[in-house]
Amino acid sequence: MLTDDVRGLLRRTAREVALDAADVSTEASALAVLRECSRRITEGSNRVGDALHRMYRYQENGDYDSARQEMRDVLSVEVVPLYREIAQGQLAAMADKP
Repeated sequence: MLTDDVRGLLRRTAREVALDAADVSTEASALAVLRECSRRITEGSNRVGDALHRMYRYQENGDYDSARQEMRDVLSVEVVPLYREIAQGQLAAMADKP
């Protein structure tokens, strides 16, 4: 059931995944927003998780250029602010590395 509380939750979630103009006025549009939020969360989480794993492996081998590139690759496609912040934070943490 599409209540005002559910609409509010969908709007908040949409903002958190950089989906600003979320139309949740009908059940069909709300479902579309839910699916897009879910897609962005799943794909972004997988993307950043996989990149972090590769980045750590590169760091263990002393290859900081490749480690940085993993995070740059995330930033080149990622739209979810949380995942972007994670990648930016990792880049900042490697700023003083060779």
